[in-house]
Amino acid sequence: MNQLQKALLINAIFSGLSGIVLIVAHNYLAQLFAVENKSIFWIIGGLLIVFAVSITYEIQQQRRAGVLTIKEEAWQVISDVANYHKVAPNIDGVEVVSGEGKGMIRRCSHGEDHWTETCSLWVPEQVYSFEVDTHAHNYPYPFKSLRGQWEVESSGQSASKITMLFEFQYKRKFQKLAAASFS
Repeated sequence: MNQLQKALLINAIFSGLSGIVLIVAHNYLAQLFAVENKSIFWIIGGLLIVFAVSITYEIQQQRRAGVLTIKEEAWQVISDVANYHKVAPNIDGVEVVSGEGKGMIRRCSHGEDHWTETCSLWVPEQVYSFEVDTHAHNYPYPFKSLRGQWEVESSGQSASKITMLFEFQYKRKFQKLAAASFS
């Protein structure tokens, strides 16, 4: 179970238990909060239970995708940096502003927000890295720094291993503490 699945499982357990408590203790809670209409606790409790079940279902549906391909074909796909937005759901558009390989600058956008990323490493058919300008005035994510690396290695005659590594620091201390609690 990966870190995301663990976090989702904890969320599902907490949500489900909260829903059960709201339903079972609806009379006590209505009295505690001086609420005449007790049905609100039933409704919220029921919705929390449905939410917990849906999270549990989604955890079960997560699958690792594997594709057998030769290294050169894999490199062609992962090094298509101008089309990164087609595989990254948090990016709406990408435009290569200048250069090729190491030193290349691309502009990424999400809604009205945009920022630049600079290629800091480029070894053809092996590995490349981008440093994200997290200090852009409308950079939308909670990172103080962010670096992404994509690498492709042969793992047989017709198979390749693609590794994506993201190194980051959060802007705020509470984000660091929350992330540490799931690691």
